[in-house]
Order: sequence, then structure tokens, then C-alpha cells
Amino acid sequence: MTDDSAPAPLTPPTERPTRVVLVLADDLGPAEAANAAAVLALSAALGPDALGRVGVDAEGRTDGAITRHPVPVLRAGRVELADLHARAAAVAEVRSVAFGEVARRSRTHTAYLEDLRRTPSEADPAVGVLLVGAQNRVRALTKRFALFGS
Repeated sequence: MTDDSAPAPLTPPTERPTRVVLVLADDLGPAEAANAAAVLALSAALGPDALGRVGVDAEGRTDGAITRHPVPVLRAGRVELADLHARAAAVAEVRSVAFGEVARRSRTHTAYLEDLRRTPSEADPAVGVLLVGAQNRVRALTKRFALFGS
């Protein structure tokens, strides 16, 4: 693979169960860990259009392409997260994904779907919201939030 090639998105095999694991250095602070997790997850999930060129170190080793988009990790209260998700959902050029308490506690996707179906919205507060979209729209929605860890 040359440094100009774009790798295919990571698509798990459909004939076998898939597990996704993220392992981080144990000396990272919470903000650095959150940022590393976000960059790695987006790099694996977003297609080749979102990835930058593959980087090659001085010894010719590659780490794979990572997203070419900076991923600031911001902080907000639970009420602010719910408001952000609702406001972002109303913006055509923005995709908003919320990660709630039900998902955070679930051990399998099936359990998550079953538990969520029985849970009222107010009992499933978001613990995180990811926005992807037009830079000016995303910035307008998030400019009031501080960096995580600050």
C-alpha cells in the first residue's frame, strides 16, 4: 500500500459474529483517551472519502489511514446534550448520533434494542452526541461547549 492509496472501510465479515475492541495506552488522561477513541472509531467507520492519506514513518511502517477531520472532544451537561441532539436533528446538513444510558449499559445490540423499546426518552439521557456535517453548521451548534478535560 502506498501513502496515496485509500484503504477500504473496515467491514466486518457477515458470516461470523463480529466484535469490535478499542485498546488505549494506560497512561492517557481522560481527554486524550476520548480523543484517541473518537479518531480511531471514525477512522474505522467512515468510508475512504473521510480518510486522509496513509502515513508512513521513517522505517516504512504504516499505521493505516486515519480520518482527515480533526475531532475535538467537548463537554456538556446531560440537558445540554439532549438539546444539542434535538437541535442538530433539525439541521439538514448535519447528522447527529446520540449514545444514551441504555446503550452504554447494554452488553449486546439485541439487548440494547429490547431495553430501549421499553424505556421512555426521559429515562435514557444521552452520555454523548456525535455530529458530522457541514463545518459551519456543526461549529454553530457546538461553539459554546468547552474542550473535555478543560
